[in-house]
Amino acid sequence: GQARLVAVGRALLAHPRLLLLDEPLTGLDPALRRRVLAYLLRLRNTPDLRALLVRHDFSGFLPLADDMAVLRGGSVRETGPPASLMGAALADAAAGRVETTLVGRVTDVSGHDAAVDLDGATLSLSFPGRKPGADAVITVAAEDVLLTVDPAPRTSARNVLAGTVAELQPAGSHWLVLVDAGPRIWAEITDAARVDLGLEAGSAVTLLIKASALRGVGLSGGAGLAYREPGPVR
Repeated sequence: GQARLVAVGRALLAHPRLLLLDEPLTGLDPALRRRVLAYLLRLRNTPDLRALLVRHDFSGFLPLADDMAVLRGGSVRETGPPASLMGAALADAAAGRVETTLVGRVTDVSGHDAAVDLDGATLSLSFPGRKPGADAVITVAAEDVLLTVDPAPRTSARNVLAGTVAELQPAGSHWLVLVDAGPRIWAEITDAARVDLGLEAGSAVTLLIKASALRGVGLSGGAGLAYREPGPVR
């Protein structure tokens, strides 16, 4: 993992105009992976820098990509916006551990806890050291997201978001459910739960997410790498 981090840093020190990233997050522990992901998100807005990212699973890359290509048998079969191709990609490969990565802004801080605004919805999590106005990257595993069809359940979960099922995709013995709650968040449920709740595209649901299931990292000031604008090509 450290060797991979050094390789990313070494590539950036060359001030490239094109960055080729083959599984840049593999081998990193979860905390370091979030930091590197946050740094790559910062690079995404760097003028005159383009990146080609190769991934074999579906955790964390969606905010990085403007366009996505699905490869089967060594050939490009589909291209388009990442969100529109996720269903096809999930159907063709083992999904692995699916995470949702969201980019937002800290709006309020109370002790070690912070409120982060994400497309009009607010998530609460432990986020020590953050100040209002700071940009943030939030990740949550699909397996940590609960679904209910009750509109306003009383629960210990601090994050309760109303939404609509946008997609359902089979993933082995489970189902992945994409819920549009302002931000679009993946949940993983069993087939029995899908049947019991009567879920289908368009179903109204409520997301329940414990604050402890959310992981946050600042989008500025922190991956431990430095990058300057690329100079003229020589």
